[in-house]
Amino acid sequence: MSYPQWFPRPKSWLQSLVLMISIVPIVFVMKTTIAPFNFFTSLFIEEPSHRAFTWLGITGVLIPIFLLSHVHQFLWGERNLKFPKWIPSLRSLGEGAYSWLVLFLCFAMSFSYAVNLQPNSYQQVEEQIEQEAKTFFFSFMLISAYAYHLKSLIGAKFQAKRSP
Repeated sequence: MSYPQWFPRPKSWLQSLVLMISIVPIVFVMKTTIAPFNFFTSLFIEEPSHRAFTWLGITGVLIPIFLLSHVHQFLWGERNLKFPKWIPSLRSLGEGAYSWLVLFLCFAMSFSYAVNLQPNSYQQVEEQIEQEAKTFFFSFMLISAYAYHLKSLIGAKFQAKRSP
């Protein structure tokens, strides 16, 4: 009996679990870097500026990619001897960027499924998230496992074309 190609392999499930665990430090770093600037974000909404876009871009995109690439390098990657120890290899940075993309897509899809799109207040959204936590985490794990599985299938297809 062969392993079905449509079902994610164990490595995809493991990567999905690692991504789920990696959310905790990412949320902590994001909360400590963005939370003190709530006043600035309200100004950003009223009067957008280049500095606010830059700050949100760095804290919302670059820091999570950097943290996820460190997680990948620690678990699966190899160090690049040309870089200092604190900079991950290019492959780990690519995996970190893909993990951030998977994280963003999973959050968007899971939230759209777990929360009604027209809540009346912030407290109702919070209550819905607490009530639908199991559904959210199950859908997050499933979507991320299939995203990593799709990446491995595409990588295997390109690798098969390169080999003679």
